[in-house]
Parts: sequence; structure tokens; C-alpha cells
Amino acid sequence: YRLEVRRATAILLVAEGQGQRLVSTAATLVQALWEAGIVLHSADRLDPPAETPLMGLSITATLRRARPVTIRLRDGDFKHLTAALTIGEALAEAGLALQGADYSLPGAEFPLPADGVIRLVRVRESILLEQEPLPYESASQALADLPLDNTKLVQAGVPGLKVRRVRIRFEDGQEITRTVEAEWVA
Repeated sequence: YRLEVRRATAILLVAEGQGQRLVSTAATLVQALWEAGIVLHSADRLDPPAETPLMGLSITATLRRARPVTIRLRDGDFKHLTAALTIGEALAEAGLALQGADYSLPGAEFPLPADGVIRLVRVRESILLEQEPLPYESASQALADLPLDNTKLVQAGVPGLKVRRVRIRFEDGQEITRTVEAEWVA
């Protein structure tokens, strides 16, 4: 025969600002919650982690329930379940992290909106070199070794090129701005 003695663990579960006291002889925190009828979803956040062993001591656990959010993209809506505190965390969790100049409405540092709707704007910039040909000018001058009323080509002209570097900003594939950053004669 084998006899195993498990001491009961006192658990204080804090969820959505409410405290609930539990007592369990379960081996892990998740088993104790299951025994108490508290179902966890994969997107819920539990601190300490669900697989924390219970060893007869008292423990305080914090549960943050996941909630649905809708992420509006250019190509359509993306539904996601998250327990993130900020919009930036929720986007990263959904695999849609902000990169470069991308932005969200409301901003990434704000808490999740009450209606659960987040607008994600993807930003892309490109550089365009615009070229404009410049004609060369003709100049006449008198030469001592050339008879009067005769002409001679001393040096051939070379066409010039006026170049502009233009930065183009696209938001969700639509051109928003064009800015001339530099201009020079090549």
C-alpha cells in the first residue's frame, strides 16, 4: 500500500478586482481552479503560471480574462482574443506588431478600447529620383587664328540633368504625401 498525504493549499484568486478564496489539495494551480469550476481559456493570463505546483502553502494568483478585439486592416477585419493591457501588446500577440512607421488608432500605448476595435495602419515609404533634362547653351567668342566670319567648334556642349529626390509616403497602399528632399544638377 502507498499512502500519500497532501496538505491543502489556501488560494486567493484575484480576478477583475474581485478576490475569491479557495482551498484545494490539487497538485497544480490549474487543477485547483478546475476543481472550483473556474475554466481558463488559452488567452487568459494567470500569474503565477497555471502549472505552478501547490505544496500546501498559501498562494495568491491573479487572473486576467481575455476579451475579444477586432483589428481593422486594409484587407478586412481580424478577430483576436487577448488579455493584453495595451493595444501594442494585443497587436504583437496577434502577430500584427507595429513596424517602422506603422501606427494604430488609438495609439499603441493606450489601453484596449471599450468597444474592442483597433485600427491598424501600415505605412511604407519609397524614394523616387525624378530626372529632368537641361539643354546646354551655345557661346560664341572670337579667335585670333580664325578668319573673319568663319566658325569653329571649340568644345561640344553636354546636356545636363536636374535630379530631385522625392520621398513618397503610403498608408495602407494609398499615396499620402510627396516631399522633395533634395535637388541638384548632375
